Amino acid sequence: DPRGFLSQFPEKVILDDVNGDRQPEIIVIARSVGTGNYLSAYEFAFTKNGLFFRTSVEGQSPDVNLVTTLREKHEEEK
Repeated sequence: DPRGFLSQFPEKVILDDVNGDRQPEIIVIARSVGTGNYLSAYEFAFTKNGLFFRTSVEGQSPDVNLVTTLREKHEEEK
C-alpha cells in the first residue's frame, strides 16, 4: 500500500525489470523513520497511459535485497 510511504524516508530509486516483462519498473526504496530502520520497496510501472503503483514489500531488514524480494514476490504470484 503506497500510503505507508508517508511514514518513510525515500532513500533511492532503481530502474529494474522485476516482473520479467523486459520493461524496467521504477522501484522506490524507503527507510522507516521509527526504530528499526526497516526498508520497504514500492514498485511502479510505466504504461502508455502513465505511471501506476504495482506492488510493494514492506518492513524488511536492512540487509535484505529488496529487488530480489520483489522478483520472488512476482514468481509466487505466477
